Amino acid sequence: MQLVTVEQVGQAVEEVIARLRKCVGDATRPSAWTPVQTLDHLIQVHRGVVLGLRAKEALPKRATYFAIRRQMVGLILRNAIPVPAKGGYPTCDPDADFESMANDFLKLQEKLEKRAAEGVASDQLVINHPVAGPLNFNETMTIVHAHLVYHIKRAGK
Repeated sequence: MQLVTVEQVGQAVEEVIARLRKCVGDATRPSAWTPVQTLDHLIQVHRGVVLGLRAKEALPKRATYFAIRRQMVGLILRNAIPVPAKGGYPTCDPDADFESMANDFLKLQEKLEKRAAEGVASDQLVINHPVAGPLNFNETMTIVHAHLVYHIKRAGK
């Protein structure tokens, strides 16, 4: 996996907000999420990362196949291959205020950057991804970045 910095994640956060902002008010397919619902989904992921950093839980021993799963998840996300969400389903109203949600997302990114600047041990569990399994900070940043790229590429589709 290629190392992704928290700053690169921040740039992707800003880009996904900009892309989704352009789609606000556009008609969506009946089963598709609105731009604000996509933000809600992304906020849930970011909140989980920030909470995982706060928990300071040890990374469990992982089976070898998780390395393959991490690679596959990254490949699928970076190439915007449509896949069903495995969690983080939107809980907000489809017509919630986009700008308010965008500001919440940017504040979470600031918290993430602040926490990352304090240092994160490489053997700390940050999130337990539903497919890629338990992830440390570097692995989490790579998957989160790929997830943002997925939504950047899928915005408006």
